[in-house]
This record gives sequence, C-alpha cells and structure tokens, in this order.
Amino acid sequence: MSKKRVVVPQRALEWGWVGTLARDAADITPDMRLRTCGLAAANKWPICPNKFSAPTPTEPLDEGDARGKKRPRLDSDVEPDVEHECSKKACKANPNCLNWLGQEEWVERGGAMGKFMRVNNLGRNPEENKRDPKLPVGLKNLGATCYANALLQLWFQHLAFRDGVYRCRPATDTGVALENSPVFQLQMTFAGLQMGAQKAYDPVRLAECLGLRAAVQQDAQEFAKLFLDLLDKQFKLQEVESLKNLIPDQFEGKRMYANVCSKCHTRSERGDVFHEIVLDLKPNCKLEKQLEDQLRTEDLTGDNRYHCSFCDSLQDAKRYTELHEIPPVLHFTMARFVWDETGDRKKCKDAIQFPVSVDMGRFVTPSTGKSQWYDLRGILLHKGSSAHHGHYESQVLDAASGNWFNFNDDEVEKVDLGVQMKKAAGVENGAKGTKRPARPTVIPDSDDDEIQIVEKPLIPNREGFLSSREAYMLVYARRGEQPVESVDDTMQVDSTASVPIPDPQVEVLKMITEMNTKFADECTAFKQRRQALLVEFKALREAKREVFRAWNISSLSDESVIVSRTALTEWLERGLKPTNAKRKRSGSDATLDGAAATDTDGTVWDGMDVDIDAKAKIKGPPSTVAIDNQDIECWHGRLDPAKAGEMKRITKDAYAKIEQLTGCTFQPLFTKNDVCEDCVETSFLDKYYAQAHPNLVEQFDEVRKQQNVDEPGSVWISKAWLKDWRCKNPKMHRSGVDDPGPDSDDFLSDVKCVHGELGSNAASRCKIPAKAAELLATAFMTWEPVSVDQEECAICEAERSTNIADRKQRQAEAENEKQLLKELLVNEPDIASFPKVADEPHVMVPAAFMRAWYQWLRKPAEHPRPASVDCEALVCQHGQLTVDPNKRGDRSTLRFIREEDYERLLELRDGAGGPKVVVRGVGVSTPYRIESSWDVCDDCRTERLSNYEHGDIVVSILAENEPLPTPEAFELELADSPPPPGPKKQAGTITRYSLRGKPRRSKRKEISITVQRHNLVKTIKTEIFQECKIPSGRQRLFLRGRELDDGSTVSEARILPGDIVELYEIRFDTSSSSTSRKDEGFSGTLLSGGAAKAPVCPPAPSVTDVSSSPIIPYGTVVLEVPSSPLAPPAPSQVACPMCTLLNETTNVTCEVCNAKLPV
Repeated sequence: MSKKRVVVPQRALEWGWVGTLARDAADITPDMRLRTCGLAAANKWPICPNKFSAPTPTEPLDEGDARGKKRPRLDSDVEPDVEHECSKKACKANPNCLNWLGQEEWVERGGAMGKFMRVNNLGRNPEENKRDPKLPVGLKNLGATCYANALLQLWFQHLAFRDGVYRCRPATDTGVALENSPVFQLQMTFAGLQMGAQKAYDPVRLAECLGLRAAVQQDAQEFAKLFLDLLDKQFKLQEVESLKNLIPDQFEGKRMYANVCSKCHTRSERGDVFHEIVLDLKPNCKLEKQLEDQLRTEDLTGDNRYHCSFCDSLQDAKRYTELHEIPPVLHFTMARFVWDETGDRKKCKDAIQFPVSVDMGRFVTPSTGKSQWYDLRGILLHKGSSAHHGHYESQVLDAASGNWFNFNDDEVEKVDLGVQMKKAAGVENGAKGTKRPARPTVIPDSDDDEIQIVEKPLIPNREGFLSSREAYMLVYARRGEQPVESVDDTMQVDSTASVPIPDPQVEVLKMITEMNTKFADECTAFKQRRQALLVEFKALREAKREVFRAWNISSLSDESVIVSRTALTEWLERGLKPTNAKRKRSGSDATLDGAAATDTDGTVWDGMDVDIDAKAKIKGPPSTVAIDNQDIECWHGRLDPAKAGEMKRITKDAYAKIEQLTGCTFQPLFTKNDVCEDCVETSFLDKYYAQAHPNLVEQFDEVRKQQNVDEPGSVWISKAWLKDWRCKNPKMHRSGVDDPGPDSDDFLSDVKCVHGELGSNAASRCKIPAKAAELLATAFMTWEPVSVDQEECAICEAERSTNIADRKQRQAEAENEKQLLKELLVNEPDIASFPKVADEPHVMVPAAFMRAWYQWLRKPAEHPRPASVDCEALVCQHGQLTVDPNKRGDRSTLRFIREEDYERLLELRDGAGGPKVVVRGVGVSTPYRIESSWDVCDDCRTERLSNYEHGDIVVSILAENEPLPTPEAFELELADSPPPPGPKKQAGTITRYSLRGKPRRSKRKEISITVQRHNLVKTIKTEIFQECKIPSGRQRLFLRGRELDDGSTVSEARILPGDIVELYEIRFDTSSSSTSRKDEGFSGTLLSGGAAKAPVCPPAPSVTDVSSSPIIPYGTVVLEVPSSPLAPPAPSQVACPMCTLLNETTNVTCEVCNAKLPV
C-alpha cells in the first residue's frame, strides 16, 4: 500500500479554537462549526483515494481484485506534511475516507452470492439429498431411533425376507387403514431403500405405526425380537403357504437341553427353538471357541447335583446342549450388557474375534460329516462406553453390489473390508515368509476407524478373522441362501443363485414413484429459483459497484451529503444480511435491494457465469427504502458535533444513484451546512469552562494562602460547596449552565438556618479571607456572604436546648421499662418462638413488635417507642387467627411472652394494644405443641402466605417401605394423630399438631429449599437433585396427599412457606424378568401387544405416568436419552447434536462421531 504525505489529523483540531479564537458564544463562526464535525479544511483530514474505483480503460476489469484501481488524489486543499497510511483504524473518524465499509464482499467472487441467496430464502439445495448411485440409501434418525435403523438395514439386505415382506398383504378386516399398517410401512421403507431417489429415507410413518417414542433409545436385541414376533403374526395370516412360516423358515433353529444321571444313566431332554445364539464375552475370545464352550458337557456334582426323577434323589449328572437344526440366517448376539458386583449395569468392552466364514456343520448333532458353511453378512455395532446410552450402527454386505457398507443412519459409506480380506487371503495361500502378515486392528468403534484383519485365517482357504470391541450382533447366512448379483468376488459368495432381487407391489411402487417425482420437481424448482436470483444478484451487484466506485469527493468544495458510517455500511449490507428498514412504495414492485432473511444453509453459489445484462432487468423505479441516518443527528434534528467520528461524506451524484438504482434513501439527510448551532454553543461553553474553571480555582487558592482567615472581613462559606467547586470536574456542574453559587438552595443550609440567620451547625461551614471572597463574588455576583462576626440564630439555640431535654426524657422512659420488664430483656436472644414453660399461659404477639421494642430500648433517641402492642395482624375479619402457631413457617413470625409481661406492656401504654391471644405450650420438650382457644382461618392464612415472593419449604423423603401419599391418608393421619401428653384440654379449644408429626418421620431425610412463588415444580425437582442426587424423572412430589404437576408454578400448586412436600422416590426392581422388561421398555407400543398411541415426538412425561418416562428400570436393556426439550439430560452429561449420544460434560467432541459438543 502506497503512502501519501499529508498531515496526521488530531481530534484537538476540532475544538482548538476554544479559548483562543473564541471566548464567547458570539465569537463562533460557520467555519468553526464545520471544524467541530471534521468537515473544514483546518481539520486536515486527507481525501483518501478510492481503493475500489473503476480501472482505467486500458486495464481490463478483474472481478476478483478486491483492491481495484486507485486514481490519483484530486484534492489540493490539504497540504502535505507527514506520512499518513490509509487504514481501517487510522481512517475510522475520517469523513473523507470511504474505503473500509465492507465493499470487499461485492468485489470478491462468491462471498456475496451465498449471503444473497440465504437472505432471499433460497433454502438448501435438495440435490444435496440426491442418492449417490454408488451408495445404498440410508435412514433418517428421528431422534434416538438408530437401533431400529441399524436393524432395518440388516433385514433389508436379506433378499428372501425382503421378498416376503413385499408379498405380504396387510390385514384389511381390522379397521386399520392400509397406510397405518406396520407391514405396509415396512414395505414402503424397504422400497424407499431399494428405489428411493434421495440418499436417506424417512421412516417416520413406520415409527408412528409401531408407536415408538423417537426420543427414547431402546435395546436393538429387544426390538428385533418384538418386531419379528409382530411380523410373524402378520405372516401367519397370509394365504400363501411359503409366507406363513417365513420367519421360522429363515430365522428359527432347534436345540435340545439334556441331563444324564451318572448313576442310572436316565436321560432327561427338553427341546427348544431359538432365533439367536447369545455368547458370553471374555478377554480376547473367539466366536467358535465361545460356541464350543456353550455346547461343552457340564459336570453336575457337589452342591450342584441333579435331582434324578428315576432315582428320586440328588445324583451326579452331566448337562449339555445340542444344536439340531440351524436356520438359514443365523444371529449371534454378544452379551455386551452385564451386571457388576455392585448391581449396576455396565458395558463389556472385551473384543471378540469372529470369522468371515464359519463351518457350522461341526456344531450340529447328530453330525452328518458334511460342512455347512455360513458367510458373514452383517455386523450390528453398539458405540459408546455406557450400558445406559450409546449409538447403533451396522455394517452390511449389499446384496446388489456385493460391497460392504457402513450404515450410520443417513450417512452411508463404503467399507474396504473386501480389500483387506483379499490381502489376508494372499498371505495365507502361499505368500513368502519374508512378507509380513496383515496389520492387526479392529472393527470401527469409539476409538478406531477401520476394519482390518487381526491374524492369519484359521480355516484353510478362507479369508480370516475380524475383531471388535463394539460388535453387538453378528449375522451369518448359509452359503447359497442369499441371492447376490455380485460385482466383486472378494467375499466368494454364491453369485449364481436363481432368486432375483424382488420388486415391491404396485401400490407401494406407485407411492415411491410419486415421492421420487416430487423430489425431482423440488430439484427443478430450486434450479429455476436459483437462476432467477442469480440474475437479480448480478443486477444488484453492478448497481452497488457503480455507486461505491465513484462516491468519493475530489475536493472539499464538491457538493456532498453527510451520512453516518453505520448507514453506509447498512446500505452495502442490504441484500446480504437481514434488515428491518421501512419500505415506501414509489412505483413498480421491482427492487434491487435485498429482501427479508430466513435461516438457511451456508451454500455459496458462484453466479458470475450468468451472462445477463443486469440493467436490462430493472423495470420501472424501485421501491423506496429509508435507511436510518439518526446516528449523527442531535436532539435538535441537525448534525451532532459529538458524533463527528461517525460522519462520512459522499457526493450528491453518488447519493442520487443510490436512490435511483437501489431505491434507498438516508433519513434524515444532511449537508455540511446542517451543523447544529445550539449543540456547538453548548459544547463550546463546556470546553471553555474546562479551561477557565481550573484557572479561577488556581487564583482562588493563591489569594486564600496570602491572607489569614482571622483578619477582618472574613466570611463563612459552605464547606461541601467549596470542596466540590475546587475539583477539576465539579459534580455540581451541568452542561451549558453556570455553576450554582455558595448560597444556592443545595448549600444555603450549611451556613444559614431556616430563619435566615447564621446556623448553629458550625461543622458544615468554614472561613475564607476577604480577598478570596471578593474573587468568588466576581464569578457568583448574586452571592451574599455571611460575616464571621455575625451571631448564631437565637431561635435555633432555644430549640436545641429543648431537644436535649426531650432526649433525656426518652432515655428515662426506656430505663423505666427496662427495670419493669427485666425478664423479657434476659430472654432477648432466644425469646419465645415457643412458650418457655409448658402449660403456662402465654400471649402471642408479632415478632415485629418485639424487635421494634428492643430497638427503642437500646437507642431511645434514634428509634420511636412502640405506642401500642398491636396484634391486629394476627386476627382476621372472621375473628380467627391468620397464623398457625404450630407451623414452623408461621412460628418464626411470632413471639410468645408471659401473660404478666403482656399486661405490663399494655399498662405502660395506657391499655393500647390487642387483641389478646392466649396460648399454652403442651408437651415434654420444646418445641411444644400449641393449644389455643382461637381457631385458625385457613382461607385468610392462605391468602396472607400467597402474597410472598420467596420462602422456605421442607422436602421430606419417604422411607422405602412407606406407601404413596393420598389425600385420604393425609386427612386420616390428621384425624388419628394421638393427643399430646398433659392435662386434658378444656371444651371449646382446638389442638393443632405439626404436619406429619408421627414417629415415622424421624426415619425420613429432610432438606430445606428456598422457592419463589413463580418457580415451576420442575425447578424444585432440580434443587432436590442437586441436594440428594435423585434424578428428576424418579421424583414424585406430594403436598397434603396430592401429587404436584411439573408444569405448575409454586403459587398454582398452593405451596406455602413452611409447607412440607413429601418426595416419593421411584425405585426399580433389579431382578425383573425379561418379560417384564419387554413391557417396560416398549410399553404402550404396538410391539408390546397394545395400541400404538405413543407419538414419535412425545411431550415431557407426567410424573403420574411412570411408563411414559424415559427413565427405564435397571432390569431393562434400554438406553436412557432425553425424552423432550423439557426433560434435559442430567447436568453431568450433554447430548451430541449429531448422533444423540450422551457424553460427559468434560468432553469437547463426541466419543462416537467426533462432532463438536454444545457448551
């Protein structure tokens, strides 16, 4: 960047004429006013060359050059003195520099285009969702449905199963519409995966039909069992014989459990069918070895002996399991989720090695001597370190291409599994010993990103073994059962199978075709919309460039308008950022300025290839848009000198083009002649004061030092006024106004009394010598000083004597009451929040009265004496108490004093006070229960307490063996509470006991919580979690036997200060069976046998609906995730925005997908 020799401007030049060229407001000239705004030649602001000016005709236009062609400086009014470099910082306040306002975005390629598209609501390009012909279709995650997506991808690639689903006819006599049938929606899902035009299919209708709660992540194994059971019921209703037994034929095997008595050799057998084989895990285990261990004979001896029915006694025996038939599709499930010694569920991360192909013939009994080869077709992965949350993915062999793919919901990528296997096979089948074997690694999990071979294959001529710490389910298919149109023989699968890839039924095919057509239409509409916006952008870009390339003045004498830097920046940003500027129509609707914005994607479009004349597209005058120029306007409606640093100067011709080409105006519009005279005068007075005042103070201090205050002629002056006036910036000073004099209203009382004479408070005034007073008198001509020889006011002196006598009288009254009421003073620190002695009459008085009485006794001259023992606030209009002395919250506002002390207080006040509320303490220890002849008015008490802003409540946690509170139990408990020990109460009295005063409360844990009346009950649960670590989803709160709703406020729930809220903690049975776990995990869904009523995106569960809560019993293999935005995860975890995995709050990125976690 080149440098020009010009004067470095200084802000002092704007007001440098104050006190030199002008000492009075009448001396201000028009040029001085221009200087205050930096618009005069004397300000020495340079006219910076336009960095974006149009290039010379000999130089071609380079649209990518952000600098443009600089033209020579044309202004000759500024004399060169020192070097000045044009920069954003140096020229921020320069009204003659227009280089740093944001023009770069309209010059550089692409940047402005993308913003313009977003502002004009172009939206995301639907072609981004277009299916890649080389990749299968993924499935959208509806919140936490990755478990279902992973299994659907596995089942879809099983062609026989897919064909059966396509051929199945949903039942039509159930009253359920075809579109609401799970079978039909499964057909739609499979057809979408097979023939969809988008890269991901949305299975929301399938989830709705099943009643799945999309925000609750379930266990994939459990979902597979229940969903296949549901389909099996549908298949059995079909007329085609091959469909009736599709599930058993494809997935069902047979096994036998046997016990053989070692004594009599009696054999006890029990047959069973299975759909999966569950394998235990241990470090570095192998699939075939674990299967062998499961089938190995077990000796039953010692305490584990077998009861033989033939011997009718416990005998040593042998137990074993035999596989009799293996289904065409074999599922191995890993026991990933186990119980530890503490009774908590945890995830087992032991790696298991499994072959790509396995001969299951050697595991079948009786052995036929023939091989039964099964090939690996799919792997279900559970990612994450916890058993209570995680993310499911699947890796599946695509039936159409013969390639392996990883399915992570809507993200699908090819896995190079075949390449790794081919390399491993080469090493096994004759590679020289000098070559190293394949490098060991594992299937992708939270720590690894690729699949590789771990060792040489154990089976001759087969590919090898894989290893994974995240594999949850392995799917093998009998060789020859899976029809594959393979393009890659890496897996050595049977590609000669006769069954073709099935096609969906006509109804399904029609709907998928309509979806594809609609998507194609959306893509076409987007292209057309984008093309139209490209044309509009080109026109707007050319209009903006035409303006800012030539909007600089060339000389200070050029005609110009004054616009704020913010307004010019807003004009440049219009079309690129949202704006709320008001629009006035002046003709056609056509305009080149940007429209309102919406939140869209960040796609950047390069529209420079649109070869259309922009100016030809402008039809009629554009609409008028008023851009706010008030940033530089004063309250008089003219240019504000205080905003000089915000002012920019553009030519009148440039402003005319702005209005003509872009339809924008600046309101209000100013020229250099609009500098506000009033603001300049006010600022002048302040700046002149800032110069003159220190000089006057300096003269005053000098004169004051030269003369002694004891000399004749000295005067009194306000000490506060003098201290403030001598400051450099007195607090008394107001802009544009003369300082108040020493005898102004705020300071007159420091010297004179109300009678106009010399006051008696000598501490508020001081003496100054006569010459100093004369100097002040020249500045404050209305000041009338008071001589130091003047006597103090006689009237004020007499009043002061009277006040002294009054204070002595008050002190004597206080001493008298202290002597008469010694007992109350002795007990002052802990006076009676309960009666001091049981069964002795006490009087209940407000605690506020006792505090006021104590304050008066301590300092009778400063605090008023309570005139009466006012107890009116204790009694309502119905003649009953507004407080309950047995409530701990009310008791803190009361004091109980002896009856004789109360009578003495009344006597000293001539009987002023009352009403008298007599109570007795009943019990053997404090705090006593209170007996009173007065009833408590519950309505008036509730109304009084409801007006509180905040107060304390008690949360009482029910013991494990206590039942749920109910209103009936609450009333019964109050009615059945035993009477307190002591004398029998007299007729007509009412005894009130503390709520929940039973002995069992001693077993409860209680905590105190401060609440506000506008807090939600849910907020109370959060406070309880922080205190007791009981999750909100496991809390049920009860008040007076009534359960509280999370969405209610404290006021709506009628929770009052001092109330006891009972907490019932939901505890789960860890020994529940798998059957009960099924009901709990999928309760309310079609999979559990009920109606599918649960919405896909449910609201936050009610505390009364345990089944709808996302907190699942420990016995259920269900992973806990947030159920809705109203039920966030525990504070110790944060949900990943991409895969929904709950991560620790200390993590920066997700441990599964590495996405950035929210702060």
